[in-house]
Amino acid sequence: METKNQSQNAGKVYFCPMHPEVRQPNPGKCPKCVGMYLVPEGSRFGMLRSMLGTSRGDWSPLKLFIMAAVMVAIVVAIMIMMR
Repeated sequence: METKNQSQNAGKVYFCPMHPEVRQPNPGKCPKCVGMYLVPEGSRFGMLRSMLGTSRGDWSPLKLFIMAAVMVAIVVAIMIMMR
C-alpha cells in the first residue's frame, strides 16, 4: 500500500538548482554539492522556495524580508556608484 507522500511524489522529478543535470525521482540533497535540497521540476517558484527553505518546513517571512532588503541595498549602492 502506497503512503500519501509516495503517491504525491509519483511522476515528479527533482533537480538541484546549482546542478540542473542532477535529477532524481524523489526529494533529497544534491550528491554534488552535498547540502542543497532538490526542488520539484516545473513547480511554480521552485527556486524561491528552495532559497527560503520551504521544502524543509522552516519557512519564515523574515528570510524573505532579509532577501528583499539586501537586494534593495545592492541596487541603491549600484545607483550611487553610477552617478
